[in-house]
Amino acid sequence: LNYADHLSIAIRLVHIVKAAHDKDVVLMDLKGSNVMLFECRGLHVFKGIDLEGALQVEKLLDDSSFMATAAFMAPELLLHKEKGAALKAKKSMDMWSLGVLIFQVFQSAAGLTFWTALEIDNNDESIKSAMAGGKFTQQSIDVLIEKKFAGPANTTVRHFLPKLLQIDPAARFTIHDLDQTSLLHGGASVSATKLYEGQKVLNDGQKKIIKKLEGISEQMEESFASLAKHLDAQLHSIQG
Repeated sequence: LNYADHLSIAIRLVHIVKAAHDKDVVLMDLKGSNVMLFECRGLHVFKGIDLEGALQVEKLLDDSSFMATAAFMAPELLLHKEKGAALKAKKSMDMWSLGVLIFQVFQSAAGLTFWTALEIDNNDESIKSAMAGGKFTQQSIDVLIEKKFAGPANTTVRHFLPKLLQIDPAARFTIHDLDQTSLLHGGASVSATKLYEGQKVLNDGQKKIIKKLEGISEQMEESFASLAKHLDAQLHSIQG
């Protein structure tokens, strides 16, 4: 895959998050294995799956049922699990996960995850230890992005990725911030909004087709019922 391909995937990931956030839903466990690629009428559509852990915005997290993958989990969630403090579902949590996922899309050829690129093992304890020990800082993230996305070809990613990978949730881009900029449009054919609108048109078209087929099916049932009634009347007439 080339740079434009990676950027196109990034836009589609933005589309998944946008669809959820527009409904005030926080995905809570956005990661590669929870994104599937479907083909519909020649179009390739990315969709989020395994949404059992998704929550409404501001819903209080239940530690007994909350499950998410540490490698994609926002820092405040990791700290919450460590301290046991009350925490509500926020859209900013998904924005961190989106940043980690996009980082890994672009670094997939190198086989790097966000954490291994920071020289931190991909597990809860190592990540928590790095956060507590000062190895995981905003500066270390910014330096990593500058290093891994050096060169003019990567200017777009180098610009928007730090806006997602902010340790402070209040400093992170929202999905609206991201989609209102031109950051994701370079090297890609359409913006996340246009993809979202295109998918909506496709879904509406499918609904119309299904409704039309249902109408045809009802008409056929009525015709068969009428025919059966007519044949039954003729049979009684012959027998009489």
